[in-house]
Amino acid sequence: LSSTGSAFSLLMISFVPDPEGAGTAHNAVVSVLLQFSGFFLPACLMPPLVNVPYYLSFGKFAFEGLLENEFNDAPVGSEFNYYMRNNLDPNLSRWTNLLILAVYPLIFHVGAALFTFLWTRPQSFWTQFDSRSRRAKRTRKARLEKHAAPAEAELVAPPESADTI
Repeated sequence: LSSTGSAFSLLMISFVPDPEGAGTAHNAVVSVLLQFSGFFLPACLMPPLVNVPYYLSFGKFAFEGLLENEFNDAPVGSEFNYYMRNNLDPNLSRWTNLLILAVYPLIFHVGAALFTFLWTRPQSFWTQFDSRSRRAKRTRKARLEKHAAPAEAELVAPPESADTI
């Protein structure tokens, strides 16, 4: 869970250029994701609107993996067995939760690399891909050639004849 959190903070600092704003955005997003991870409020009691952060939350996979690892062999009829049957995703085992939790840092690092590439390029790098700048460059080149042609013609004037001297 700590590698996921540090990878997410790297993603936020590469996405938001201001360090204070990145910290604020990181805390806001992580608090929402961990609030709806199923620890404070079971998934069966959540309204359908907040099921989206529940399924995106990396805290959900950590919490469910921990519960399945610790209480999977709880006796039938016990409180833990009742909680696990009603609130945990039956399609995910503890190893699936661990695998999904291990994929989050990779996704966050790829996103951080992408945002770093997009935000740190100088303006001159992006102008070569901009169609308006290419058109402006061609227009500027044509104007320079148009204005340079008469100047070159004046420099290379035909020699004057000897009788005009």
